[in-house]
Amino acid sequence: MLYEKMNIRGSLITLAIAAMLVLNQAVAFGALAPTTRADSLSPKDLAKIHRSIINSPPTPPPGFSRPLAPPKGAKSLTSKTLPVPTSTWTYGCTATSAGMLFAYYDRNGYPNMYTGPCNGGVCPLTDVGQGDVPGSPISGSCSIIATESGFDGRFAAGHVDDYYITYDSADPDPWVGLRSEHAWEGCTADFLGTNQWKWDYEFDGTVDSNTDGATTVFSSNSGGKLYDFAPPAYYGTPQTEACHGLRLFAESRGYSVLENYTQNIDTLYSGGFTFAQYVAEIDAGFPLLLQLEGHTMVGVGYDLTGSTLYVNDTWDNAVHTMTWGGSYSGMAHLGVTVIHLAGTTPGSVHVTLEPAEAVAAGAQWKLDSGAWQDNGATLASVPGGMHTVSFKSVTGWNTPASSMVNVDGSKIAEVAASYYHICDGVDACDRTWTSTGDANWLVQNTFSHDGTDAAQSGVIGDSQSSILSTDVTGPATVRFWWSVDSEADYDFLTFYIDGVKTDSISGLVDWTQKSYWVGAGLHTLTWTYAKDEGSSDGADAGRVDQFQVLTDTTPPTGTVTINANRSATNSRNVSLGLTWDDGADGSGAVRMRFSDDGAHWTAWEALAATRPYTLPVGADGHRTVRVQFLDKANNRSATFSDFIRLDTTPPTGSIIINAGASTTTGTAVSLGLTWNDGAGAQVSRMRFSNDGAHWTAWVVPQTPYAHTLAGTAGYNTVRVQYLDGAGNYSLVYNDYIKLLLP
Repeated sequence: MLYEKMNIRGSLITLAIAAMLVLNQAVAFGALAPTTRADSLSPKDLAKIHRSIINSPPTPPPGFSRPLAPPKGAKSLTSKTLPVPTSTWTYGCTATSAGMLFAYYDRNGYPNMYTGPCNGGVCPLTDVGQGDVPGSPISGSCSIIATESGFDGRFAAGHVDDYYITYDSADPDPWVGLRSEHAWEGCTADFLGTNQWKWDYEFDGTVDSNTDGATTVFSSNSGGKLYDFAPPAYYGTPQTEACHGLRLFAESRGYSVLENYTQNIDTLYSGGFTFAQYVAEIDAGFPLLLQLEGHTMVGVGYDLTGSTLYVNDTWDNAVHTMTWGGSYSGMAHLGVTVIHLAGTTPGSVHVTLEPAEAVAAGAQWKLDSGAWQDNGATLASVPGGMHTVSFKSVTGWNTPASSMVNVDGSKIAEVAASYYHICDGVDACDRTWTSTGDANWLVQNTFSHDGTDAAQSGVIGDSQSSILSTDVTGPATVRFWWSVDSEADYDFLTFYIDGVKTDSISGLVDWTQKSYWVGAGLHTLTWTYAKDEGSSDGADAGRVDQFQVLTDTTPPTGTVTINANRSATNSRNVSLGLTWDDGADGSGAVRMRFSDDGAHWTAWEALAATRPYTLPVGADGHRTVRVQFLDKANNRSATFSDFIRLDTTPPTGSIIINAGASTTTGTAVSLGLTWNDGAGAQVSRMRFSNDGAHWTAWVVPQTPYAHTLAGTAGYNTVRVQYLDGAGNYSLVYNDYIKLLLP
């Protein structure tokens, strides 16, 4: 037996049919199928919707191969094909594809899709539609795609009589000015708006759609789902298009729709419909429409090898192949249109409740308005279709939200629901949490940072909010992880401390850790997920996980260096380099202060990585600078220090050439040098000049030292200057010698 599972925790329904809406300003629910009504959308929302005209011709474009799928009897471990009836082009490819899809359901549990005289009231497996020649239907075909006078037991005017002239005709429909058009019934082309010359999509006062053979399809300008879109009335009435028309047709045949939507594929948009989702649809027994550039086909199967699709292409009664996200007969694959129907035959509902503590406290469930049932009970012979499962309130527990379940005789509808404490989601049951606003926060285990569960905002509509709050006593650091998946720049998850906005995120933001300091006293922390007046995107929710309150008793640490760690200076004005660290769990360092003697300190001041500082007055010698750091929890650090030698006295020295000789016959001479810096930083460099204006580079002191005279005959003077480690320059010392040239 097949099982259809639904997991409910809090007010989150994780079944796909309760997924987020792309546009939900005016959402109506029939069973679980949301409708996006354009009449209630803002211009901003409407700008997110794209309109396409599907108008491929009755015959395939020339010059392209249409590969055939393997024969139906061929076995493969990587492929699957549904027995979807085939049809040639019948007054529009989209209506034809919809007819094949509903013909499949007619033969698989939904026998009222077609009830005409053809084939004993059952849609045929081939030639579902009568073709595209009025008055000359294909033998054995039926009217599920397009009704026609004189065909399939009908004698009054039908779709073909009222709406079709010839392919691509833009003339007024044949009924106009002659008679009233027929009431829509029995065929997909009616409800999809195919061929009907009624709408002014250019909004210029002139009808422009649909030409004969054409159908309009709307989709989102993103990877999101556009649920059951009903176009604006100002375009014309009736308000329909391809996806909405599928629902209208199914409902006209007496069936309920769980959901229907059009979605772009993932090769074009992030978050779009994937090949894996396509495979899941086929595996579940759901064929779907494939939307190409100007053409609609039916996806009836797959081969996992090469991401291959098996398709009924509307041009013959064979099954063909194409690649996911590729092109077919020169037309690019753009999206899909999906419809899921409610069950029709009686089945069973089985509900499991957790945790055991809530069950022991009296947790129960019931179906619709029936009697309360215990955990694990199964109700048999439940009528097919949609039913409501609700849950009994239990003192001390948050109650799961009621949920819709689809009962179908081919499946057991199994529901798993969890009573919960909101504190479990944020991992902080040592404090009280409250949830207010238009919907309570809930606990879910699909998206979490810790891999277990997380708190998530409740399901809300436009201009609504879902609020989570708790109180903490400071001084302390509060820390948590948060994420959001929303309409960027319009719907926000915001964090408040005592009602003051502290931070907010919007769009698609992955788990991010935040830390905030709160001072002494009681403080209220609030997380609010709020929506603007229109539109949704993504999961339409904010989440919080792993909340912590950290009390800081550990003082910060730090360092100080003077003049980038030089050993000496000749000025009392120095620069301090500072670092500090309060640890991963600390409240954060916020202040620092300084001292020359460890007894007298400056006032506390803001942190800075560098700071100018003036050393104390006094004789030359070592100076020590001390620093302390203070964190938000008022923890004071130990004293950190650095020292430097203050040396303001320049060094002295002497120079003698060639040991005091009065003359020399060559320019190469030897310099005898002496230097002295007393108790100072000591001489570290020396330099030389022959003219007092141009000097050599600084070199390490040494004696004797080889030097070259300027080379001019006569008296040559050599000058020397010394530099100590504190940067003090000596006076210029010199000696001279007479150069005798040959």
